[in-house]
Amino acid sequence: MAGRYQFDAVTDAAVTLSIDGVRVLSKDKGAAVAEGSLDLTAGLHDIEVRIAGAGNLKVGWHPPAESIDSDIADAARAASAADVAIVFARDLESEELDRPSLSLPNDQDRLIEAVLRANPRTIVVLATGSAVTMPWLDRASAVVEAWYGGTKGAAALASVLFGDVNPSGRLPVTFPVRDEDLPTADRTQFPGIDRVTVYREGLASGYRYFNGANAPRPLFAFGYGLSYSTFAFSGIVADRPDFRIGVPGKDATFKGNPGVSVSVKVTNTSRVRGAAVPELYVTYPEASAEPTSLLRAFDKVDLAPGESKVVTFVLDQRAFSNFSEQSNAWIVNPGVYKISIGASSVDHPLSLDVEAKNRS
Repeated sequence: MAGRYQFDAVTDAAVTLSIDGVRVLSKDKGAAVAEGSLDLTAGLHDIEVRIAGAGNLKVGWHPPAESIDSDIADAARAASAADVAIVFARDLESEELDRPSLSLPNDQDRLIEAVLRANPRTIVVLATGSAVTMPWLDRASAVVEAWYGGTKGAAALASVLFGDVNPSGRLPVTFPVRDEDLPTADRTQFPGIDRVTVYREGLASGYRYFNGANAPRPLFAFGYGLSYSTFAFSGIVADRPDFRIGVPGKDATFKGNPGVSVSVKVTNTSRVRGAAVPELYVTYPEASAEPTSLLRAFDKVDLAPGESKVVTFVLDQRAFSNFSEQSNAWIVNPGVYKISIGASSVDHPLSLDVEAKNRS
């Protein structure tokens, strides 16, 4: 097909792409992505790629906009005639390659939006390796994060979509609303000036950053996940109100020193058997200088409709320790620690306080 084609190259090395002797894109070492475009006639063309330096290289191309527009229109027409539409979207990532953004590549957001306009009963399935932005989320009936499913991924996904299996997964990463919400969005921080990365976020990385007082609310929080069941947490209780700080063990941490046991009742409030995943977070006293609440335990409990079970988390003093730069060792600071239980890093409906006391 004749038209203007878009090309990109993703690598840390220096690369040049030429077609029929015409340079289409070129970049030096450092920058992650190079882009270019060229008008091509239908038929065969000579392509030359030159690369200098270590690292992987991914070269991609995108057909003329007219071709993409036609494919999107075909998908929308098919969706409008269906009872339910399912859109599969994917990204491509691997080791030693940085994604240029969290957006789905190759006009897939535009495809999803067109299908949603044609049929509001649309399920979006994401085959991605990490978080992506979803500007169309409020119009989708459902979103399934399928990750990279492998050989049996299609069968597993079909079992979930048809209700033969009740999903119970939880997100191991945070999904931000937009790229700019990430603490590393500033390119002077990463990749940095003259390839010098500046690690400004300190301890507030990952979900810890999004739990901060002034942080933007994520699209989906760390630990979040839905199933065909609903659950309720109640009756949080600790076996003691305080504990005495022990001494570091052989591994130089406080692992094994008795702390507290915390129990919570989990109830399946739906008509569908399913598995709940209660998550336990600890908020440290101010003297510890820990940024926010930290995940310290979780469990998965299978429940029949209406069934309740008590889940008990046994926390040794490792769960209350933090590394002190001043003493160059793991310590447990005396003070009040808040223990919270919920369904994600930002959903903690239950909490209680325990106090760590000095040995003397």
